[in-house]
Amino acid sequence: MTSPRHLAPRPLDARRSASIVDVTPTAAQRRAIEAPAGRPMLVLGDAGHGKTTLALLRLAALAERATGRFRARVIVPEEGLQHLVDDALFQLGLSRTLARAETYDRWALREARRAFPDLPRRVGTDATPAVARLKRDPALEGPIAELAGRAPGRIDEDADREGPEGRDAHAQWGDLQHLFGDRALLAAVLAGAHGRVPVHALDETLLHTRVQFMARTEAAFAHVTDARRLRALDGETLDAGTPTADAGTLDAEDAAVMFLLDALRAARLGATPERPRPLDCLVLDEAQELAPIELRLLGRALRPGGTLIVAGDADQQIDRTTSFPGWDECLALLGAPDHDRVQLDHGFRCPGPVVALARAVRDGVVPEERWKGIAFAGEAFAPWLDQELASLREADPTATIAILARDATALAAFASQLDTVIPACREGRFPKRGPVLATVDQVRGLEFDFVVLPDVGDYDDTPPSRRALYVAMTRTRHQLVTASPRRR
Repeated sequence: MTSPRHLAPRPLDARRSASIVDVTPTAAQRRAIEAPAGRPMLVLGDAGHGKTTLALLRLAALAERATGRFRARVIVPEEGLQHLVDDALFQLGLSRTLARAETYDRWALREARRAFPDLPRRVGTDATPAVARLKRDPALEGPIAELAGRAPGRIDEDADREGPEGRDAHAQWGDLQHLFGDRALLAAVLAGAHGRVPVHALDETLLHTRVQFMARTEAAFAHVTDARRLRALDGETLDAGTPTADAGTLDAEDAAVMFLLDALRAARLGATPERPRPLDCLVLDEAQELAPIELRLLGRALRPGGTLIVAGDADQQIDRTTSFPGWDECLALLGAPDHDRVQLDHGFRCPGPVVALARAVRDGVVPEERWKGIAFAGEAFAPWLDQELASLREADPTATIAILARDATALAAFASQLDTVIPACREGRFPKRGPVLATVDQVRGLEFDFVVLPDVGDYDDTPPSRRALYVAMTRTRHQLVTASPRRR
């Protein structure tokens, strides 16, 4: 049901809460789940077709058959999907010592800090999307290879600065300053990217790197013995909320760069490179969001004989800081050019009419008037939604309702129009019932009973926007409402 005039309560028999792994696999799916260990598998399918479910059921089957120690990770792009997968693993009886979900960023940063002891503990928050795009682009590999021919870089070219303690890694934190603080190397990235990276990324990366390698204010005043004086009144660091907030930090995108640089230097020296800790099973969910350099790193995390499971849908690729290379190249980068492919053709969560409409929007073959939904004058849609949410709360109190906007700016603008106080998604946490405000990129892989899209008129007619709409529309299990302002 799409774009009705009212939010229709779910039938009573549709209100039972079920885990994503509470399904009965088909015979073909059962064969994939029970396939022998060690064989790489690619699971493809449209939204709501059960890619994550199949991947987790296969992981559980592998864990049940394993003899001796078994260690698995499910790598996902967002915290919301991480919580959903962890709940499903619990339902399958898998302890966190055997298998757990992690976002790629958290996993990569932890592994990088273990391998390269001098990396800072704090994570940057002020990098622009253009900086992230540059750090994830395949054209960066040329400058990394050039840097690998040099000795490990010292911060600020300080010859007296002590090197990192711990294991003998072939890369160190100062290399990031020499790479991302070098205008010529960054210019080479832009030239090799052929338009994928915006020109302004060069200056933004130089500025961001300069800040990251500044001394934190707390370090500059280390002579102050009263620790309370080194915190702001609100409890934050002295740099928080200032242009130097990212002083002494590391970006999540830097982790893969460090491992690649270390591997290239080790190869040149005939030495052993650093590697992530080995896994017996690696599951990559929503793998279309991973950059090539990240795929290379993840492929090195699987121990010999381990099992790789990759799940995704290229049509759901919405991260604007990367681009998808295609499934054949994706598996090749993971070290699994020879793999089994499972295509899921049956959807069982999102209603069929919604899936059909979402596919047509994704493919650009449906007139706008078919999906722009309720036209409203000015800010009239917010009062309508306030009333509908109140009615639904009485009629269907356990329903989940996601109000999704393209980005945080659009979401904040719409939230300010509502009288109803609605919680926003925080750190991937969604309420078990009731409404929540979120952006499209926060709900990849998730499902809600009702989905409301208040700003579809603001999506432009480009492939990235159509894919984002496709993802947003197919998050619903029961009802979709789309709305757009009536243009005067």
